[in-house]
Amino acid sequence: MSTPPTGGGSATQGGTNYQNRVAAWMAVHILAEQDATPPWGLPSSTTLDFLRCETLEPVDDVLVGTSTPGHAFLQAKHNIDLGKTDDSEFASVLDQFVRQFHEHPAIGQKSPWDRPLDVQADRLVLVASSTSSGRIRVTLPTVLERIRSLMPTQGTDAAAVSQVDKEVLSIVKSHVSTSWRKLKGADPTDADVHALLRLITVHVLDVDPGNAHEQEAKNILRTSVIRNPAEADLAWNCIVQACSVYAANRTGATRLELQAVLTFAGIDLQGPRSYRRDIEKLTNWSNASLQALASLSDIRVTATTVIKIARDSTAELHSAALSGSLVVVGQPGAGKSGALFDLARRLQTEGDVLVFAVGQFDAGSLGSLRNEIGCAHEIVNVLRNWPSTKPGFLIIDALDAARTDAGAKAFRELIGSVLADRGRWRVIPSIRKFDLRYSENLQRLFLGSPPSAYRDPEFCAARHLDVPALSDAELQQVQQQSPELGAIIRNAGAELLKLLRIPFNLRLVAELVGAGVNVTSLTPIRTQIELLERYWRERVIASDAQADAREAVLRRATTEMVTNRTLRIDRAIVAADPSASEALYQVLSAQVLVEWQPLPEVKPDRYVVTYAHHILFDYSVARLLLRGPLENVMAWLANEPDLLLAVRPSLLYHYQYLWSLDPNHQRFWECVFAFFKADRIASTGKIIGPMAASQLITTLADCEILVAALQSDASPDHSVAVEAFRHLMGAVHSSSSDVTRPIAGPGAPPWCELLKRVSEI
Repeated sequence: MSTPPTGGGSATQGGTNYQNRVAAWMAVHILAEQDATPPWGLPSSTTLDFLRCETLEPVDDVLVGTSTPGHAFLQAKHNIDLGKTDDSEFASVLDQFVRQFHEHPAIGQKSPWDRPLDVQADRLVLVASSTSSGRIRVTLPTVLERIRSLMPTQGTDAAAVSQVDKEVLSIVKSHVSTSWRKLKGADPTDADVHALLRLITVHVLDVDPGNAHEQEAKNILRTSVIRNPAEADLAWNCIVQACSVYAANRTGATRLELQAVLTFAGIDLQGPRSYRRDIEKLTNWSNASLQALASLSDIRVTATTVIKIARDSTAELHSAALSGSLVVVGQPGAGKSGALFDLARRLQTEGDVLVFAVGQFDAGSLGSLRNEIGCAHEIVNVLRNWPSTKPGFLIIDALDAARTDAGAKAFRELIGSVLADRGRWRVIPSIRKFDLRYSENLQRLFLGSPPSAYRDPEFCAARHLDVPALSDAELQQVQQQSPELGAIIRNAGAELLKLLRIPFNLRLVAELVGAGVNVTSLTPIRTQIELLERYWRERVIASDAQADAREAVLRRATTEMVTNRTLRIDRAIVAADPSASEALYQVLSAQVLVEWQPLPEVKPDRYVVTYAHHILFDYSVARLLLRGPLENVMAWLANEPDLLLAVRPSLLYHYQYLWSLDPNHQRFWECVFAFFKADRIASTGKIIGPMAASQLITTLADCEILVAALQSDASPDHSVAVEAFRHLMGAVHSSSSDVTRPIAGPGAPPWCELLKRVSEI
């Protein structure tokens, strides 16, 4: 800048104000991105990306960065003429251009910059208003344009056609030579002058109040940047003020930072042109995910009886989400997905809401996630370039539904990146307690105090909400809306009533009732595995002698999903044998498998099938793939180390099944000991058995096989029994917050007695 930022009277203040308005005009073009024509003859695909004011560069007024990538160095002169003397303003501008040119010497020479100036990408710009002389506004730009079209061998004088052209070019070359000589100690060659002048351009810009280019900037704001055209004047004034601050502080802004200036002022913005399609694609995917969760937010008994439970924990979740990011936890089937659906619906009045259902994606990286959705930019960048005055909510359902380590890592990276930005987006993922327990990374991402009374003491250092089992009052709502379910709840024993407090189990019972199963035949059910077995018997086994065909179809589908670590597969694989057609139709009709629906406005895709719920997938793996010789299961898991993540929930169901086979639970404990003996099975797989035991043990007799192995040093299972016992006690401690599962007092498992027995060994 040619005048100091303070002092100097009205002329100085006018120049400073003009410089700030020039910077503001550039800022508007940065905000408009592809909707604004790039200045200075830059390629049409170029966008202006950032600006800096009052820099330490030789050309110091404004520095503009472009997408080429390139730079434009601007010197702003409100009123300038073609001064001939060495102390003229024009001579000063050219001196700055010469010095800037030499800040970018030939490649290989020491320089603050890593390359020479490039006429294809860089510019040295004299910005002047229309009050400047005609030789500045008309003649000089014409001469410079001709110079850019000359070959270096033609000589710069060929650019001067008229006498006025020659006079202007002579003055320019004289000033350039003087500055060059002072800086380099020698006169420039004509080729040197040609290389410099090709970079120089004159930009006539009338940005004073009410002038043409101020109106142009406001029109760009109205049509391409802000949502409410009536706020164009306010937006322009905010930008001018921001640029005056940038100049005073020798700083500047990127597009994102300029957006923040406007949104902080309460001005709502459109997304930048290059991100609008991606924002639309994310919105469409979110709608599809939200629609997929809709069926999990209520309980359908019949076509006309749909139960909706108003849960206090969901109301608390809404308040917690408004205050910041948090992770939603709960045991399998506790209603996390339904809670997230209700949350998303309520938050849509508060800001932008994006819902991702992890089970809908096969992504193994953030790049493949972007490709699945069809975005041109990385998801994190789309969120960064989605401006609004309101908060955004990124809801991610069922992180535990990722069936590969790479897929789980991709979503953790997405969460970590969005949280690290500390922008307007709050992140609310859900995950099973078991998976959060063994994800230190995720716990670190959500460090903080739990924001509500719905908390699990195990995660006291994580900002979380624990979705609880249904309360008595919530079960009362069910009874009021469905006489059939009400009868089951009233007549249920303690074990079944505990099951019915889990919404997923209640939904299975509702489906069975809706299918005509006698209510009284359901009341003897005591465990979740019994409930799933009964569901399978009604939906898959049936009584038509076609059970083997239906299970063969489901086994083929499940094997393909596990092999490819995905919950969606090609229908042709399942129906490869034409004889399977009827059985496939039957399991689809029974809503065990469903046709995949990628978007709400698109019909279900007949040629892609998935399970109706990932818990059904987990149970199918347990029933169809894990029930066989133990050595086969062990070999399978040992040979495919990454398989454990995909089938870990299924192993829990498998342990529950083994527990039910005999009163001594011998096969259960044999499986536990075998896992601890296996060197090639990860510790996260070994501890599933003790975790299952902590939920299944009701009497000391249930532990006799474990205690016997602990008592005998000669037992081949002694050492692994010690390790299993240690993890059993750890699981008991971790689950001690479950109000339906006390560790002491009436109805509690015999932990104290077990510890006493072990201490006597």
